Amino acid sequence: MPPRRFTGWYDVPLTPRGEREALDAADTLRSSGVCVDVVFTSTLKRTIKTAWLVLEALDKFTVPISQRWRLNERMYGELTGLNKAEARAWLGDAGFEQLRRTPPPLERGSCFDPASSLSLRSLVAAGSSGGGLEEGYGGATPRRGLVRQVPAAESFEDTRDRVLPCWQEEILPQALAGKTVLVISSKNTLRSLIQSITGMPMEHAVDLDIPNGVPIVFYPETRSLTMVGSDRPLGSVPPEVANDSRAVAASAAAASAAVPVLDATSVLRGGLEEDAPAGKRERFGAWLRRGRTG
Repeated sequence: MPPRRFTGWYDVPLTPRGEREALDAADTLRSSGVCVDVVFTSTLKRTIKTAWLVLEALDKFTVPISQRWRLNERMYGELTGLNKAEARAWLGDAGFEQLRRTPPPLERGSCFDPASSLSLRSLVAAGSSGGGLEEGYGGATPRRGLVRQVPAAESFEDTRDRVLPCWQEEILPQALAGKTVLVISSKNTLRSLIQSITGMPMEHAVDLDIPNGVPIVFYPETRSLTMVGSDRPLGSVPPEVANDSRAVAASAAAASAAVPVLDATSVLRGGLEEDAPAGKRERFGAWLRRGRTG
């Protein structure tokens, strides 16, 4: 099996295993009577192809697919492309976990820098997060504005803050209108979204186990997560959170809409060939020392 790497925004293809799991997910949706009205994916081709496969298997060729860069996987910065096992071996467990949670920023112009992508640039310029260029672009060109908007590295909290506007401005309104919205994204993106809309404690959400290619339904009225085709819940929201009226208010407006979500990233094994360039260990060491000193 190829080594597992930090993939993030790097646009690797969906693997044959991922294709099979997409078809299995479609079977699960069909047998459970879930009728998809609209699909949201990231701008990464692994999630887009997952959407194509699911809708083809469901014979739903006219269902609209919206690609949103805000649904992209977490940006791993300079960790992007690194072999996870090797990085843990030379960073040590503590250093690995520290950099995984707060990675060093990617150098602009790197081969892994998404701000250099023409296709992503056009999506942002066209208002892919809803309603034209985002506030903060001002009179800048799409290229310059994109560099300011696209992250060079993200923590879990940063990912949550990036994803939430897409939920609030686009996904939730369609669910409120009575549509079943299928969200196909990546593990960390879905974890961060789930944390936001359920009020799940951060320490639970960062390690929430989201099964590969298994559709999960979020029920806003109970703020619960259930794997489609079973009664087994995914994770849990502690009673003290469920009873917190401030947390409930964040998602109570969704009435009884159900929003299935599907992971398309964790099935990937490999596809990134570049090893850590010379000097990266030294930069990581400096970043770790900076983190320890605040």
